[in-house]
Amino acid sequence: MSPICSTCAKRNTCKELCKENEEYTNQDHVRRREKLLHDLEPDVQPGKLPDKLTTTEIILQLYFVDKKTTKEIMDIVMVSQQYVSKTILKYKPIIVENIKKSVVLRRKYRTLN
Repeated sequence: MSPICSTCAKRNTCKELCKENEEYTNQDHVRRREKLLHDLEPDVQPGKLPDKLTTTEIILQLYFVDKKTTKEIMDIVMVSQQYVSKTILKYKPIIVENIKKSVVLRRKYRTLN
């Protein structure tokens, strides 16, 4: 029973919520639909670049380039903190390996010139 019902004269015979009680019960309702995993990553055909950045690319850029925390990224991209953490854990070794290769190639290029 809500606080509004306790003062209502019709509380013993009530069959459905009155307008005031409905407003009280819906006050915490959020009109934002939760994003599902298949909504986050568009289907990309092999050999064709996507028209826009994927959620994964945005998360990685915010984390590695913009130095944002997982909590900040979660608020910006509107995905769960667990999704952000898993994405970073999945791609971090790949990015580190690519950076190492880039450094090695840069050193080889400098010694050749």
